[in-house]
Amino acid sequence: MADGPSDFGNETWIYGGDGSEWCAENPTIDQCWDYHVPSHYHYDINLAANVALAVIFALSLVGFIVVWASTRRATAFCVTLSLGVICEIFGYIGRIMSYDNPWDDPGFMIQICCLTIGPAFMAAGLYLCLRRIVIAYGQENSRIKASHYTLIFVPCDFVALVLQAVGGVIAAISEDPEDGQMGVDIMVAGLAVQVATSIGFITAYVFFVLRCRKRYRLLGDDAYEQDPAIAGMRNSIKFKLFRVAHITSTLCILWRSCFRLAEMAGGQGNWLQQRQDLFIGMEGGLIVIAVLLLNFFHPAFCLKEVFMLPKPPSNRGGLFGMFRKKQPVVFKEEMEDI
Repeated sequence: MADGPSDFGNETWIYGGDGSEWCAENPTIDQCWDYHVPSHYHYDINLAANVALAVIFALSLVGFIVVWASTRRATAFCVTLSLGVICEIFGYIGRIMSYDNPWDDPGFMIQICCLTIGPAFMAAGLYLCLRRIVIAYGQENSRIKASHYTLIFVPCDFVALVLQAVGGVIAAISEDPEDGQMGVDIMVAGLAVQVATSIGFITAYVFFVLRCRKRYRLLGDDAYEQDPAIAGMRNSIKFKLFRVAHITSTLCILWRSCFRLAEMAGGQGNWLQQRQDLFIGMEGGLIVIAVLLLNFFHPAFCLKEVFMLPKPPSNRGGLFGMFRKKQPVVFKEEMEDI
């Protein structure tokens, strides 16, 4: 490896990798910045934006914890969203670590792993909510049993999460560039699974909404669950705002995942990776919108009446219900398909 400043006039040294390694060990040398020695990020990190995002996600985490502690409802939702927000916090801490040394590996690896997997946890929380929404309208309005939404989409999201996590670990610990690229490829596969799962979820949601509307046109209010508490909740502003927040958050995470898929699949140094403004907006901004909407329109409050419904232990759904021994479930007599 070259000795340092005297080699900054040598483009082969600067762009061939030796310059980046040297600057990782000597980040305070002005020439590293003046000559724009290639770093992991391909741009100078905006410290203010990344600090702001870390603070916003920290406040969001406090919000999810406070809501769960005060209500003891929507436990699985609070757990998955909190895990996702924690990943976001660590991810932006990693970027802040890289502010003074964008050539060093630790901060970069922390941010790429944490920011990639964080939204997968959040998506799982959103998938759990559809089960509750189906219960609010009545099982007869869904061709899929309410509990089966969890059984279908959460495992798919788990596969996406595992692929992204494994790929991130391989990319982080690999010294061989080929092994590192294999890790990135695995992460790309995980993002692709996440995008496909989100599209499948939105499709199922749309079919549910269309069936609700079709039955309502034929049966009126009798098409929906008649429990007075549930009917009152269903007609409330809080429930309607929650549904808007839920689908908006889902679309934000899908949009973000499509962006990250294109960014990572395009290869090292592609034009998307050189646009910090797009990263802050599409990765940071969209996820901020998603989590803040769910902080303000939290299912523990907006779906309170559904959570308060009595149910036998054997008929629990949700994330934790996936691991309980299943018993035959008897629903109300279903109406003939319309």
